[in-house]
Amino acid sequence: GTDTVGRDVLSRVLVGMQASWFGALAVVGSGALFGGLVGLVAGALGGWFDAVLMRITDAFLALPGPILALAVVAALGRSYTNTLIGVAIVWWPLYTRIVRSEVRKLRSSPHMEAARVGGVSWWRLLRRHLLPGAIPVTIVTASLDIAALVLMLSSLSFLGLG
Repeated sequence: GTDTVGRDVLSRVLVGMQASWFGALAVVGSGALFGGLVGLVAGALGGWFDAVLMRITDAFLALPGPILALAVVAALGRSYTNTLIGVAIVWWPLYTRIVRSEVRKLRSSPHMEAARVGGVSWWRLLRRHLLPGAIPVTIVTASLDIAALVLMLSSLSFLGLG
């Protein structure tokens, strides 16, 4: 269909949607990468290192996400890039928690014990056994987060911050 001036509505929606999808994919990608690495290391190492990383993650999770994103954007200045940075800072702890829990579950599985007994190095355990086990749950979470991110980015844009 067209609007009253005769412009195609579908093409205008698709062009307008590009920025929202790019922003959501950028935030999901950066959050999953950074949060996933933190969760992978925390879950694999355990002990006091895990406790310290999880307390930092809890500190980020304790603050309301939109308020923290607003504070970051206000500190950095108004631009779409700064809005993406602010939302990415808010979004990474979710992936840290998810990947950490998956890695801790995988650490106690029989195939990990067999690999450890077989003399596999720590890096190889991480790369070949723990990381591939954490990827599916991260992909599912990322695909579900895209809708929430589009909503958050459009809300911040409505407030004039992106």
